Amino acid sequence: MKTTAALDSLRDRRLWYSMTALCFLAASAVLPAWLASADDKKPAEEKKEPAEAKTAARPSFEELLLFNGDHLFGGKPSLLGDDKVQITFNAPGQMPRGFEGPGIHDPNSATMTGANRRFIQKKVEKDGTEILHENLAVCGLGEQRAGWQVWTSRFALSGDVKVEFIMRLPGLINAQTGFVTRLYVDGKGHLESNFFQTAERHSGGSAVAVSKTAVKEYSGLPSKWFPRNNPNGVRVDLGVEGEKFKVNFQGKETVSLSKVGANRKGKVGFAFRKIAFTLQDLKISGKVDRAWCEAEFNRLEKEGKLRLKPPESNPAGPGAPAPAPPSGGGGK
Repeated sequence: MKTTAALDSLRDRRLWYSMTALCFLAASAVLPAWLASADDKKPAEEKKEPAEAKTAARPSFEELLLFNGDHLFGGKPSLLGDDKVQITFNAPGQMPRGFEGPGIHDPNSATMTGANRRFIQKKVEKDGTEILHENLAVCGLGEQRAGWQVWTSRFALSGDVKVEFIMRLPGLINAQTGFVTRLYVDGKGHLESNFFQTAERHSGGSAVAVSKTAVKEYSGLPSKWFPRNNPNGVRVDLGVEGEKFKVNFQGKETVSLSKVGANRKGKVGFAFRKIAFTLQDLKISGKVDRAWCEAEFNRLEKEGKLRLKPPESNPAGPGAPAPAPPSGGGGK
């Protein structure tokens, strides 16, 4: 009996060991799959994404132009296609960023107080609230200077460049008064119009081709025909179309010059003397220098200033800090 009981106990222990071994083998086969299944069920936020997925794609060239236009041009750009843009200057801070030269005044300038302030005010309410002339880009105060004051854009454009603006000229003007608009300024030559009565091509510091207006009502001294009493100003546009440089005053062509020459790239400039004026809603259009823009994007990126999305607000608003002007000059 004792022998039989011992054998039964031995068989039970062997059976238990066998069952345990089978269970271990089964668990070894199933456990990896179970663990993998459990890992798949983890919340998505616990999974590590590849580093590339966390890096936002760089916006296109056109988007970067729109997002960083105030850094590159001073004004606000809009796209016209084929690398062509229109840059609008109609708010404080834009002209000082986009142009260089003495006496670039806007409503935020320290000089715009007293009589100078009244020059840009359209109306002052009884409670002291001022209403400025709309879309004011810049104010020039050159009436006390004998020489020329010159403003030149910090950027260059090419192709059919066009400049348009509304001009107010309420002060007195005389034979020494001058106002010149220039295109394709590159240090070697340019196109220009003097008080919208001429269309000229300059090279090497001298005029090599000059066309004067044949429109009788716009000949003679500007004091005789410029509508100085117009509180809203007059619209002017001038630019190149194909091989012709055209100047329009109040919607009427005053003068033009054919065969503008091969120089079709450069900066935009204004020169004036003994005159007080305002320019409103200034628009400059032309083709950008893509290589210069890319270099500016890289500079801004290194400085941590490159915008990869639209700016939340207009940094040129009153009291806001202005972005640093662009380096270089868009391909002198």
